[in-house]
Amino acid sequence: KEQSRLMGGRIPIPGADAKPEAWAEVYDKLGRPKTSAEYEMPPANLMKGVTLDPTIMAPIFKTMHDAGLNKQQASALVQGYAEQQAAQTAAANKAFNDQRAEAINQLKMKWGNTYDEKLAVANDVLEKVGGKEFTQFLKDKDLANDPRMAEMLFEFGKRTLDADIHGAGG
Repeated sequence: KEQSRLMGGRIPIPGADAKPEAWAEVYDKLGRPKTSAEYEMPPANLMKGVTLDPTIMAPIFKTMHDAGLNKQQASALVQGYAEQQAAQTAAANKAFNDQRAEAINQLKMKWGNTYDEKLAVANDVLEKVGGKEFTQFLKDKDLANDPRMAEMLFEFGKRTLDADIHGAGG
């Protein structure tokens, strides 16, 4: 009786040549849900602002289920993944913003005291030639503030103004 009580809480580990069914029994006893559909996404506050597509997560949950993970283990992996994604996104955003700031500084150095005036010409050209829809598209893609775009728009505006002044513009 004492031996039965001691063995009651133990789960025998299958041998190296055990079939998947033997391991499935162990995983079930260790708390694996009945199906992969029972795994849940961690609460939003633990996801570090990362949104994971359920259609992408479904096969991942199936793999977790096949590997015998319980809900807590699966949740910990998803949270760890979300933390990595958040860190990568933050690093990419920082690199993008740093590059943008450097490009703007270079343009300010190139244009010097005329920076504001030339930027105003570029923005005017964008609105007049591009129209509201195109301007909004560039803003949505974060291209409207790109120094290369500003430089190209300014050159276009300058040439258009020069052509108008010299009578070639119509």
